[in-house]
Amino acid sequence: MKPLAVFSPARLPRAIPPTRSLLLRSRSDSAFTVMELLVTVAIIAAVIALAFNALPVALEASRASKCAGNLRALGQSFFAYLGDHGQRFPAGYAAPGGWPQELVNGQYATLPSFCCPSNRENPDVYHGTWSHFGYNYAHLATQIRQTGDTTNRVPALFSQIVAPSMTVLLVENLRPDRSKSSYLVWDAYSTNSTEYGNPEPRHRGGFNILWCDGHVSRMTSPTPQAAYNPENLGSYKSATSKWKIR
Repeated sequence: MKPLAVFSPARLPRAIPPTRSLLLRSRSDSAFTVMELLVTVAIIAAVIALAFNALPVALEASRASKCAGNLRALGQSFFAYLGDHGQRFPAGYAAPGGWPQELVNGQYATLPSFCCPSNRENPDVYHGTWSHFGYNYAHLATQIRQTGDTTNRVPALFSQIVAPSMTVLLVENLRPDRSKSSYLVWDAYSTNSTEYGNPEPRHRGGFNILWCDGHVSRMTSPTPQAAYNPENLGSYKSATSKWKIR
């Protein structure tokens, strides 16, 4: 019978001491992990910065869309009014609160429809009604351009409009002093800050228009004055005027 082997510490395997290459590799792996973390943090920061920059644009796009929706609703209100009034448009001063009061009194529209969410200025409140949208005063609310009589405040008939899809009904506006909007808009650049407004490019250099056929579109214009250029809405003097009904 063989004697049992006796183990001594001398026979135990020795731990291999870390070499210089292993130490360097360990440090390299640790440094790479930190680098990855820094890159990840940088990417997250860049994404957050982009999101913050895009947020105002997205919010304004939402407000512009809501504004266009309110204009479409007012277009339906006008068509209902026309159907009940022999196809004649409401007069600019149809009621103590103007045409907005006329539509509200007749239950054709409610006050929220007259609002543009991007309009931060106080509206022109008159007898409890107001509007951020100006009505084509000289050609629809009255017929002063057609008749040449500035006292003629009889509104136009829908049948008088030759091209409804190219004739302005309502447009976003501000008065020349930029203090508030008006519920009437002129067919040439107005300097009368007590009554008429001018198209106001409040939606990132553009404004919404309700046309007489009920559709809504956006027009780009750097300034209110530029809105009256021939390539845009023109003025009553322009051959391509979008204000005229004929």
